[in-house]
Amino acid sequence: VEAEVRARAAFLEAQRRREAQQRQRPRTAGRLATPCDPVEASVLQQLRALQRVPGAEERRKGVKKLLLEWHPDKHPEKQEWATRIFQFIQAQKQAMGL
Repeated sequence: VEAEVRARAAFLEAQRRREAQQRQRPRTAGRLATPCDPVEASVLQQLRALQRVPGAEERRKGVKKLLLEWHPDKHPEKQEWATRIFQFIQAQKQAMGL
């Protein structure tokens, strides 16, 4: 009985450690984030389409095109908004491994 109690305690401790590690990991590590803005959703849809394109060079070109399209200097009237979208694209680019 004592062995079962110790085994259960060890199992629960290991489970707590795994949960703590998962909380410390960034949510976008290795996958694309869930957007909260309709424009981000559209951009994310374009990025997901780029993930299916064969060839890393073609994916890089597509992401670069999106970055140029949403650069804050091209949207001076909505610079904060464009900056947020631009940073979102950059974060997704890193999640894609490009």
